Amino acid sequence: MPLRAVAALLLWASCYDPSVKLGVPCSAAGDCPRGQQCDDLTQICMAPTELVTWRDDTAEDFAQPGAVLANGVVEAAGFVAPTPYLTSRVRLSAIASDTIGDVATATWATASTGTITGRAFSTDLSIDYSDEIPPGLGLASGDNVTVLIEGELYLDAMGLWRLSLRANDKGFIELAAPGGDYERITDDTNVGSIVSYMASTVGWYRFRAAFADVAQLMSFELEVDSPVLQGMFRNVDTENLRVAVDDLQGYLVDAFNEPALLAYVATAHDTQPLVDRPLAADPFGFEIGTLGWSLRWSNQVLIETEGDYAFRIVSFHGHRMWIDGMEVANNFATSATTTSTTAPIHLVAGWHDVVTDVTKEDDTTPGQLSVTVESGPVWAGQPIPIDHIRPVMGRSKRWLGGSSTAVLAIPDGATAARSVFLQPPFGFVPELIEAGYVIEHPVPAQVSIVLDPPVGANITLLAAGSATGTGLYNDHTTVSVASYGTSWIFVAGDNTVDAMTGNLTGAAVTVVGRGGVAPFPTAVRYESAVRALGNVVGYGAASWQLRQGSTATVQMRSCDDAAACASEPWTDVVNGSVPAVTARPFSQYAVAITTDGDVPTALDWFELIYSARPD
Repeated sequence: MPLRAVAALLLWASCYDPSVKLGVPCSAAGDCPRGQQCDDLTQICMAPTELVTWRDDTAEDFAQPGAVLANGVVEAAGFVAPTPYLTSRVRLSAIASDTIGDVATATWATASTGTITGRAFSTDLSIDYSDEIPPGLGLASGDNVTVLIEGELYLDAMGLWRLSLRANDKGFIELAAPGGDYERITDDTNVGSIVSYMASTVGWYRFRAAFADVAQLMSFELEVDSPVLQGMFRNVDTENLRVAVDDLQGYLVDAFNEPALLAYVATAHDTQPLVDRPLAADPFGFEIGTLGWSLRWSNQVLIETEGDYAFRIVSFHGHRMWIDGMEVANNFATSATTTSTTAPIHLVAGWHDVVTDVTKEDDTTPGQLSVTVESGPVWAGQPIPIDHIRPVMGRSKRWLGGSSTAVLAIPDGATAARSVFLQPPFGFVPELIEAGYVIEHPVPAQVSIVLDPPVGANITLLAAGSATGTGLYNDHTTVSVASYGTSWIFVAGDNTVDAMTGNLTGAAVTVVGRGGVAPFPTAVRYESAVRALGNVVGYGAASWQLRQGSTATVQMRSCDDAAACASEPWTDVVNGSVPAVTARPFSQYAVAITTDGDVPTALDWFELIYSARPD
């Protein structure tokens, strides 16, 4: 027992006179009858009390047994926040053995038993590894392996859905309706399986799946047929996919087969600090070679110490960086080593979006990237610690791409056309467009490439006579955002009739912009565990603080025993005021947080001061 509580108890035991009536108001000077004490909160004379502070300020405080969270998580750093989602992706995890066995009797528990060799992410549920080693998953072989898939699928209509699964060599999928448990939907052994599923509500359905390969080809393809578009199986739209990543640290890394984010290949999960990172041939197992490619690291950084931060970026070749959607570095140069030091930017406590691009032009020298804190209240001269980084992609700086690698023959002395299609999410706003191509021809100077954009006049990407060298030739060009749209046509021409012909082997368009599905729910509700306050006499002020936002409704209720609180009504509380709630031995508070889906407003701490008689 605290010394002040012991002293108060001794005073009460030795001096308190029960013949003197309790409950009279304190005098103007705060005096009371002998043996009584003026309660600071109620200004009423009573038996001796002490002021007690109930403060929730750590992960352990918020995660007490009995606490309830909807759409939120208790962060390890000690606050209640919206569940972080990586949108437009699902999570992949690999195990270097066939853990499925007999698919008809396999369960998620048995399929997921084993050492995870690595994690990656997929932009869709049409995954085809062919006979290659799956990239980004830390596997040494593409045979005798299992890949687990986890995420959420948005079903936009109630009614009877049909799901088509084809898994090579074998696989299964389980689905959980909002608020429900997982149930086995179907399985397949490379013959195809179609099953009906009744969706009783519109919303996000959790799913988990596994597929395994014994030898040769490996793939997993899930298609859906909605109650609205009956009879038409289609791939799941990217914007209808997401996965919670509150349990993950590190970066999301998108890989592209060409410079300037052209020709998307795959996505990896990077858990290493970005300091002096060599990017040799095929980093993360991506088949992007040693010449021209590009990589994008997307993540959120947890700032715990508010202040001005500057960053230093070193790369081979060029790079650029955005923080919370604001460009802080743009040095897409082709010099051997490119260095940028950003101007200081003020960052408040909380999570902040960071995007870093690296582009590498044709050069056999290994790539490189280093991102460190140049100056700031913490971490100066160091990389940001991995335990302060999570793979969340904000809406303020996303990419949208389309490409074609099908070989298109360019007729001698004539033209041929190849179309590239984009599928933008609703409300996507373009800010930068790159278009690129790859040709092969004995004399590239004979070839011209003209881009017919969705809007506006044709754009000459390569004029006849301007290419150099022999064989392969590639280039990329920045295109006006006024040309933005879904359908892009590349017209390749051979401008000399001489019996020498070539091919258009790659065409790609990438748009950098903002939009897409929000990474956070817009409503979070937290109910604390019921707290025993002891011989409570009165409430003082209830206070709280938010991170990165100012919108929250806080309520309290009290009860005579813990079980009774569930049936008591909630009462709204004003920050810094005395709750209009009867002081009783047990109490509970609730916080309803509203976010815009982009900034993760969080409850930093809650505090209630109250007076109580010592036991």
